[in-house]
Amino acid sequence: MRSMVEAIGNGTGIRLGVRPGIRFDFRLGFRVAELWARAFAQVSDPQEPNDQPTLPTVSRPLPHSSSSPSPQPPNSPHSARPPLPPSQLIRRANWLDARFTPRDWAIIETLYRMNCATGRQIQRLHFAELASAQRSAQYVLRRLIQWRAVVADGGAVGGILRGSAQRIISLDPAAYRLMRMREGLPVSEIRSGESPTANWLNWHGILVTELYVQCREAETAGTLGLIDFTTEPRCWWPNGTGGFIRPDAYVKVDVPRTDLFHDWWIEVDTGTESIPRVREKFTRYLDYAQRGATGPNGHMPRVLLATLDHSRVPVLRRAVTRMGPTAQHLIQVMPFRDSAALLAAFAGTPATPAPEERQ
Repeated sequence: MRSMVEAIGNGTGIRLGVRPGIRFDFRLGFRVAELWARAFAQVSDPQEPNDQPTLPTVSRPLPHSSSSPSPQPPNSPHSARPPLPPSQLIRRANWLDARFTPRDWAIIETLYRMNCATGRQIQRLHFAELASAQRSAQYVLRRLIQWRAVVADGGAVGGILRGSAQRIISLDPAAYRLMRMREGLPVSEIRSGESPTANWLNWHGILVTELYVQCREAETAGTLGLIDFTTEPRCWWPNGTGGFIRPDAYVKVDVPRTDLFHDWWIEVDTGTESIPRVREKFTRYLDYAQRGATGPNGHMPRVLLATLDHSRVPVLRRAVTRMGPTAQHLIQVMPFRDSAALLAAFAGTPATPAPEERQ
């Protein structure tokens, strides 16, 4: 018996015959090799259904996605991280010197002159002309703190400073060193771990700065010509007996349309000292004037006591009156809020000689 199983596979041209016994007969079509090659190509590369040769692929860099930041040069203002200053004092001073803007220098000079200030006072002095003064001041001060050019004290002040709490800003030793170098003063004693103005970072020092800000605002308004404003300890003056006259500030004010000026030693009274203690302070100024001593400009400056406690004004004025006419000419007592107005009012009048100098 002879049987035949015939299989034709989808145009393969294969014809297979099977007979009982040990002999097999295979008949292969001439297209077998070609079709198997096609089948293998379709499995290995389903994107290429034809038998065309595949071109080599070229790798290209992927474009930056919108979420990934573009590379920035070091110290770029748009870098993700701000540039960090060196930790070593001298290197940090040089690093700051190369990066300060004119407005930065103005802020540094104010803090060097006044020892300390609040953020609000700096805003009034250096950002008042800007539409977004508060935001701009906060941004600049934050940057100066990150650069370790200034230090923000953790304490806060309030009171007459428009009722808002303010952090006290002072110079870092590196910025203080820069200012000393600009003035040609020695810097070897400045240490990186010590605040050079630590003795003046207090409520009393902030009030002295507030008087300076009010004088500058009056100058901008055209009611006062401010020539000089120096704070302690630079305003201290030898008393001729081995000690010092120690006012809180020295102020020099221009007399309009003349070459003259008025100068003042300023005492800020916070109300914490007793009346007898304040009278002793008045006596030291009076004794110095009666000895014929002079101040920084060759004559005796007047003395202005600006007190926060308005109830103390009449009491202190009576104490001055009891000390005689020379004391009345020399010493003025005013509420703190009116002190800048007093300086402006005196600047509009010629200097009056003391009673002993009148002919």
